[in-house]
Amino acid sequence: MSEPGTTDVAVFVPGLHAGGGAEKTALVTAETLARAGLVVSCFTDSTVCRAELREHFGLELAGVDLRALPTPTIPDRLPRSLQDLVRDRAHAKAIRSCAPTLFINMKFRSELPGLGAHSWYYTHFPHRLRVHSRSPLHTAYLRFVTTVRRALLHRGAARFIDTYDLALANSRFTREHVRQRWGLDASVLYPPCADKPAASDTDRDRDRDRTILNVGRFQADGPNIPHKRQDVLIEAFARMPDLIADGWSLHLVGAVGSSPADRAYLDHVRELARGLPVTIHENAPHAVLTELHGRARIYWHAQGYGTDGALHPEAQEHFGISTVEAMAAGIVPIVYATAGPAEVVQDEYDLTWRTPEELAARTRALLDPDRWSRWHSRCQERATEFTTLAFAEHVVQLYLDHCGPLPTTERGRG
Repeated sequence: MSEPGTTDVAVFVPGLHAGGGAEKTALVTAETLARAGLVVSCFTDSTVCRAELREHFGLELAGVDLRALPTPTIPDRLPRSLQDLVRDRAHAKAIRSCAPTLFINMKFRSELPGLGAHSWYYTHFPHRLRVHSRSPLHTAYLRFVTTVRRALLHRGAARFIDTYDLALANSRFTREHVRQRWGLDASVLYPPCADKPAASDTDRDRDRDRTILNVGRFQADGPNIPHKRQDVLIEAFARMPDLIADGWSLHLVGAVGSSPADRAYLDHVRELARGLPVTIHENAPHAVLTELHGRARIYWHAQGYGTDGALHPEAQEHFGISTVEAMAAGIVPIVYATAGPAEVVQDEYDLTWRTPEELAARTRALLDPDRWSRWHSRCQERATEFTTLAFAEHVVQLYLDHCGPLPTTERGRG
């Protein structure tokens, strides 16, 4: 990672090691604007290298500079909100020193202010701006933190989000919650999901393996955690002995964190899978996922199961990149019937479920070759609306509309 210097575009994306859809969206944004001739820097707090990013995401990141954010010394005794304030101030100072023309904040729940001549906030899902007070003393403390944060980070603006020129949302579901929680009209920018879907080959598609695929981070559960519910999928699969006897298998692919809770959850998933034709691909490279995309027939999705989507929208899948990637690869998805994935499959009854029994019924219905082929074609067509190319064209147009013309190609990248 390089030392700070001037940049046209600063992309704020701490936590690249998480390896999920949010991180991919940020990196594709950076790569897109770099290819358009801009000097682009990704600011992250994790130690990463291009080879690892290339292997995991399949991205070259040509022309994108990776810059390490400072790590300020923060006493452990400080309350969490004050620790966040100290960290945000150090990060803001580092990014401001580069004087970016455009600052794009792509971190979930970040409250950094806009730090460029133009600033965009990409909303994975809007957090609540008001913290529930537990006592009069807590109320006074919250007011103090708000006053200090405003004075140090976004003087002149009541809320951090008011310092941004443009709010973006990853789905219509998220846009509606931005309106409800923040009172803003966000523009929908669907994440980059896949390249152009592969050309359909009837014989090859009919010869796909009897494989069910799921892709998602192995993460410990908790209140309002966007949990992928691999445990539910394994239990549902175990209750389908007819499929197992017929040679079907379930493959679970996903990154896993280093926290004890995340590792414990993965151990629990492994225990549930014991004795079943279930394969767990932990921190699998991009090549493994590509290979599975080429032979799986059905994609299962379960995030949101066991929660009330109206009461706990944070726990839902707010878009669902992995679902679209599966569709583009020719796999027919069956998704939990809320939020982003239901939006992606356009709430089609045959492709959504709310109970494990419905998941089993929808899966068995797709065992019919003709039925599967019809959905296969329709899903691939729908996936063309979410390609990386469509995303890149949208990002460049947003830049032209909000920031002005792109530099000439002769200028170079400096």
